[in-house]
Amino acid sequence: GGSVEALGEIARLAREDATDQWFYAYVEAMKKAGKKADLQQFLSAELKRVDLPKQRREARMYAFLELAGPEASLQELKRFADAYGGDWANVYDEALGKLGRAQERRQFLIARASRPNADPTERKEIAYRLIEMGDRDTAIGIFKTLADRAPPSDPIVGELVYLWRENNQARAVADWLAARAAAAAAARSEEHTSELQSRL
Repeated sequence: GGSVEALGEIARLAREDATDQWFYAYVEAMKKAGKKADLQQFLSAELKRVDLPKQRREARMYAFLELAGPEASLQELKRFADAYGGDWANVYDEALGKLGRAQERRQFLIARASRPNADPTERKEIAYRLIEMGDRDTAIGIFKTLADRAPPSDPIVGELVYLWRENNQARAVADWLAARAAAAAAARSEEHTSELQSRL
């Protein structure tokens, strides 16, 4: 009875202690006591708390993932990936990959790349992951979106051209380069016209 009461008291402290020292103590104590199911239930409830700061929520997510494994953690990992992005998006993507959930993984990566505020570096990384998964066409679409906004000297332009050629799409390369040249010429012409007008 005493050890159960002690664990109950540590659980209370684990929920309240802002430093999380008691949280880690409780996790270790429950593991030693062989109470995996009870610990998983505790962590699951803790993850649903909205009053915790990010750092404390992350501590609970790491503990839950280590205890329950990627499959049982998927739903929570998705929430973290959507809320925090960055490393958590990578952890969720990795979990989907390990579990062989290719379709879900593809949808998740495309959604990440399609966000208006997505970082160009992240978009590029996603495109490479899609190539590894065999989805070259979607990857080329992402590269094209990035290259459309890039100057001719940007390496992304060369990477797009290379991917198109690898995909036997020489016509697409020619059309895109011609469209870029035409747009650049039109912009120069407009600049020249406005310069002349300013001198009149």
